[in-house]
Amino acid sequence: MCTRADIRNQQRNGRKSLTIIQGLPKQFSSKKILKHFKKEFNCNGSITEDPEFGKVIMIQGDKRKLVGDFLVHEGIAEKDFVKVHGV
Repeated sequence: MCTRADIRNQQRNGRKSLTIIQGLPKQFSSKKILKHFKKEFNCNGSITEDPEFGKVIMIQGDKRKLVGDFLVHEGIAEKDFVKVHGV
């Protein structure tokens, strides 16, 4: 559980943005995490495969703080290993 989870915000157009989560530990199901995010944050999202970062979760909207708090609260990543970029 020592991998670093990176949470970034990518601006799309106008007010629209994406929250990108990279580097989650492999023992956790990305599908279940995405399903929880979609239900809890009322947004849509997807999982893409990146050759450098592995599975990457993308959700609509700027949810960096909420995602970071969720990862720490549920024990998916330790607070020291969650890096929220751009806050």
